[in-house]
Amino acid sequence: MKTIRAIFKDGSLKPLDPVDLPEDTQLTVVLFDGDDVSVFGIAELARRDAAFEFLNDPLEDIYDQTDGEAV
Repeated sequence: MKTIRAIFKDGSLKPLDPVDLPEDTQLTVVLFDGDDVSVFGIAELARRDAAFEFLNDPLEDIYDQTDGEAV
């Protein structure tokens, strides 16, 4: 899974970031309208996207169960 920024213009999504995909590649697009992503949205992205693999490193676990919201 990749994450890119896009703008909706003239009835189409236009990527704001480079996209290296073959022509006619079918995609599933998840839309977040606004800057605030829910805790559950972040958890889902982390589950699906390899970019978040670093979070599995025990050294990255600097919080305990009393911090933040339960996921």
